[in-house]
Amino acid sequence: MKSQEHIHLHALLFEVRRELEQEGAVPPGAFDTYDEQPVRPTHIHKGKEAHKSGIKLLLKGIRRSIQKHPPPENAPPT
Repeated sequence: MKSQEHIHLHALLFEVRRELEQEGAVPPGAFDTYDEQPVRPTHIHKGKEAHKSGIKLLLKGIRRSIQKHPPPENAPPT
């Protein structure tokens, strides 16, 4: 994956995090490790590895949020 693609994926996952937070589906501490690292999707001049790290930490928080608050089984598709 190219650096630009990592930045784009980082930004998309950051938006998923915001959506989960707006729905109240984020358990306490789910994104603490992400918040402690310095790279955000807007830091376009940071290296690919820095964005890879951010992506992994966001995925970890998203996974924790989904495991803690799975969607109802009979929920209509959005």
